Amino acid sequence: MRCTSPKPRLDESPLRRWRRRLVKGLLGTLGAVALLATIEGLISFAIVARSIANKTSPILRASRQKMTRFDAELGWSPTPGHRDPDALGPGRATSIGAQGFRGMRPVTPQVEPGRLRVVIAGDSFAFGTGVADEETWARGLERVEPKLETVNLAVGGYGCDQAFLRYRRDGAALEHQIVLFCFITEDLRRMVVPPEWGAEKPHLVVRDGVLAVAGVPVKQVDPTLRFLRQAGTFVQELRLVQLLDRAIGSAAPRPALSQDGALRELSRALFAELATLAKTRGAHLVVLHLPVESERGGGSIDTLAPELAQHVRAQGGDWIDLLDEFRGLNESDHAALFLRAPEYGAGHYNVSGCARVADWVHARLSALPVPSTHLADGR
Repeated sequence: MRCTSPKPRLDESPLRRWRRRLVKGLLGTLGAVALLATIEGLISFAIVARSIANKTSPILRASRQKMTRFDAELGWSPTPGHRDPDALGPGRATSIGAQGFRGMRPVTPQVEPGRLRVVIAGDSFAFGTGVADEETWARGLERVEPKLETVNLAVGGYGCDQAFLRYRRDGAALEHQIVLFCFITEDLRRMVVPPEWGAEKPHLVVRDGVLAVAGVPVKQVDPTLRFLRQAGTFVQELRLVQLLDRAIGSAAPRPALSQDGALRELSRALFAELATLAKTRGAHLVVLHLPVESERGGGSIDTLAPELAQHVRAQGGDWIDLLDEFRGLNESDHAALFLRAPEYGAGHYNVSGCARVADWVHARLSALPVPSTHLADGR
């Protein structure tokens, strides 16, 4: 049987046929848009659900909370004496020493003769989330340069503000020659996280040009309330919620880091105070930017870094940015430096990444006048 297309009705005018086709086309387009919106909405929901599951303070995974404890001055800090000998596999330990530093090795107030002590402050990328104590890039520095002794004060989730405050409280009293202040780009943004986002932490503010601490003592929040607050921040990422915010005019887009004048002022004040603090302890400040994987193609730090680097150097410190080293790798070699889901610490540097960072940091330190002099002298 031969199929033929239906003939137009004889009583239908050309204008009516055109309208009918137009309506069908519009309905088809609206259907396609609705389908795409549904798919996008589901993807958006899945991303938000994953963020809530992985990035909030977990209320169902108490084992992860044993490593840190509430701290009225810092928000949270490592639990002294915590040790999980097989946290990342047989014999791959994650531990906190009696003084609250990464690893079980005790730290003496004075540096041993012939050694050069580097105090490391920062967040999880400096702490070494996802790798064992001996696999962190901080310990790797000691293997590359036996004269070095590293003291790792870094804590997961810290912004630059908390990293500074911890160094001031727990690290500055130690004799040391170099303070290596490490940050990822997000650590700058963490300094201005609104309290309603569930961040139980102090905040740095600039008052009349002077750096001050606000929000201390930190008030401890019930874990369930904290979870709900933090989950609420990720709900704001849902496309539907964003559309509603725009519709009622409540959306307040967050400015890019390089365009956030208040954040830039705060960052400059922090680095100035940090440099002064280091000098009072006879130490030299080196600020280290640690790239994340997504920055291979560029990011806010490309615009912000030159300004901050100039400011740090004006204070007598040094600036190291490993972006060039990371971007100099081909795509597959670059990707091979990061942990992958479902590995614990996905997105952080893996063992190979930490080894590369240790080599690169050592090379950069050796090329700087003050650190290289310390390395040559052993002090």
